Amino acid sequence: GFQWSSLLMNPMMIMMLITGGIMFIMPKMMANMDPEELKKMQEMQAAQGSLSFSDLLNPEKLKEKQAQAQLEAKKSKKAK
Repeated sequence: GFQWSSLLMNPMMIMMLITGGIMFIMPKMMANMDPEELKKMQEMQAAQGSLSFSDLLNPEKLKEKQAQAQLEAKKSKKAK
């Protein structure tokens, strides 16, 4: 007959279950996060969001953007 355990032990099903679990857990974790930490994390994501795939292939541009992001982070710390 049909075995549910064989379906759940399928690698593709395990990956789907883990991904689905992350989809439900992450928003709850973000809601419980300290507002200051959340703001800091959003700033980091904004700095990294400006990277494109072509920048990853060109190490010089990648270094420039990382240096620029670090300068912006330092400026925001000084402004506080």
